Amino acid sequence: MKVLAVSLLRLGDILMLAPVLRGLKDQGKDVELHVLVNKQFLFVKDLMPWVDKFLGFDRQELQRGLGEPDRQIFEPLDRLNSIVSFLDREKYDKVINLTHNRFSGFLCGMIKANDKLGLTINQLKSVSFGNRWYSYMNEQVAGGASFTAHMMDIHYYGSGLPYREHRFDFKLNTEGEEEAQALLKNLDPFICVQPLTSDEKKNWEIEQFVDALKIFNFLNPNFSIYCLGAPNEGEKIAEFITACKAEGIQVYPAICSLQGALGLLTQSRLLLTGDTSIKHLASGTDCKIIEVSIGSSDYQKTGIYKPNSYIITSQASCAPCSHSSKCSQPSHICGENVDAEAVGLIMNQVLNGGDKEIRIIAREYNDKLRVYKTFFNHSGFWYARDLSKGFDSTNLEQVVNLSSWKLLNQGEHLKLIGEYGSECVKLNAAIQQAFPEVQNKIKQSFFSDLELRVVKGGENLKLVKECLQNLLKKKTLNSNDIQRNYKLLCEELSPKLADEILFFTKNYDGNAVQNFNQLRKYSEAMQSAFNRNQIQLKLIRTMMNQRMAGL
Repeated sequence: MKVLAVSLLRLGDILMLAPVLRGLKDQGKDVELHVLVNKQFLFVKDLMPWVDKFLGFDRQELQRGLGEPDRQIFEPLDRLNSIVSFLDREKYDKVINLTHNRFSGFLCGMIKANDKLGLTINQLKSVSFGNRWYSYMNEQVAGGASFTAHMMDIHYYGSGLPYREHRFDFKLNTEGEEEAQALLKNLDPFICVQPLTSDEKKNWEIEQFVDALKIFNFLNPNFSIYCLGAPNEGEKIAEFITACKAEGIQVYPAICSLQGALGLLTQSRLLLTGDTSIKHLASGTDCKIIEVSIGSSDYQKTGIYKPNSYIITSQASCAPCSHSSKCSQPSHICGENVDAEAVGLIMNQVLNGGDKEIRIIAREYNDKLRVYKTFFNHSGFWYARDLSKGFDSTNLEQVVNLSSWKLLNQGEHLKLIGEYGSECVKLNAAIQQAFPEVQNKIKQSFFSDLELRVVKGGENLKLVKECLQNLLKKKTLNSNDIQRNYKLLCEELSPKLADEILFFTKNYDGNAVQNFNQLRKYSEAMQSAFNRNQIQLKLIRTMMNQRMAGL
C-alpha cells in the first residue's frame, strides 16, 4: 500500500506529527510512505530515514507566481497541475491531509487516490473529512472550543491508527553527533535553553529569561548552560549571551543544524524553551522539558507531547491570541506575568526535586501563572494537569469530555453494547494517574453534579434539535429557545457554530427549501451533540457504579 501524508505547515508541525508518520509506516511491511512538505524543510528526511520518500512542495514559487505582475496569469495553475500530475504518477492508495487548511484541502482533492483522510475539497467545492476525527478538528478546534484534544491525538486517531505508545523515533546521524561534540567541549552536566521562537508574541522577555537562569545557576553552579539557535539567529543569540554575561552567567552558544540540536538534546539534562520546533525535537529524547507557553501558543493543542514534562502559562485573559494578529495589549502582559523566580525554581526542582515541591511553587505563584504537568492517560489521550489545584469537577468533566468524543467518533453509540465499562475503568485509572494523591477519595458530589448538568444539557440540546427539525417540516421557530441555550451550544458545538446558528435563526426568512442545506447541517450537528451527551451520561453513571462496587 502506497500512502501520501501531506504536511504543508511549519517545521514544528512536521516534527510534532512524527509519531503519526511512524504509526503509518508501522501499519504493515507493505506500506510505502511518502511525505509532502514545504521545500525548505526537506532536511527533516535525515531525522526520519524510515520514511520512504520526502517530496518538496515549492509553495514560495507558487506564491510568487500569484503576486508578481510580470508572471503569466496562468503560471501558478500550470505549476500546480504539474505538481499534481507528478504526484498522480506515484499512484497512491491513500492520501492523508495533516495540514487542515483550505489550500491543502484543494490540493488533496486534486490528487487521485481511493482513500482520503483529512480535509478534502473537490472541484465542485464539496468538502469531506474522511472520518469523524477530522470533522471534530474542523468543528471543535477550528471552531474555537475552549477545551479540545491535542492535535497529535486528533491526527493519530484521524489517520486510522490504533492507540499504543507513540514514537517520535528521530534518528541521530554521525554528522549530528560530531557537531554536538564539537560544541560541548567536554562540559558536562549541562542544560539547554531556546529563548527564540518563530513568533515574537511567543518569546518570553530576555530580561526574565536571564533572571530565571540566574536563580538556576545559583542553585546549580556545576551545570553548564547552552543556548540553542539556528544559523540565522546568531546575532540575537549573541545579544542574549551578552545579557547573561552582564549578570554573571556563563552561557555557551550552540548555533547548529537540527541534527546538531538533536545531538545536544540527547545528552542535555533539561531544556527550557518557548513553543518551538526544538521543543518537539526534544520530545523524541530523554531530555526533561519545561515550556513557557505564551502569546499565540496554545498548550492544549500543541503542548509538549511527552509525559512528565512541564508547561508554564500566563494568567493573562487575552492568551492565547491569534497567530495572525498583533498583540492587543500596550505591553506583553502574558510574558510579563510569567514570574522569572518561579521558572528558575521550577527548573531546579525538575532536576533535583519532585512533584510535591513543584506543586508548592505552582500554588505560590498561581495569581499570575499556571504550571501544568503532562501525561498520556489510560484512556488514550495527552492530558495536562494544573499543579496549582487538586482534583475537582472540572478535571472530571475534562477526562469524560475526551472519552465521550472518542466513543462518538468511533461509533460506540451505534452498537447494541458499547465499550462503556472498559472505558470507565480506563477513565478511573487516568484520574488516579494524574492525581495520585486523591486515591479513591473523589467526592461523590463531583459525579452527581456533573450528572445533573449533563442531564439538563441533554434536555436543552434535544429542545434546540427539535426546533431546527421543525423548520425542515416548515413549522414556526421559537428563536428564544436558541438564545437561552447559546452558552450550551458554545460548549457542546463550538463558539463559531453557535454564533452561526444564532444568526441564522434570528434572520430566518421562513423558506425551508432555500435553506435546506443549512438546516440539515445544523440539525445533524445537534444530533451529534445530543448523541455525545448521552455517551457522557452513560460514562458518568458507569463510573459511579464502578466506584460504588469498589472497582
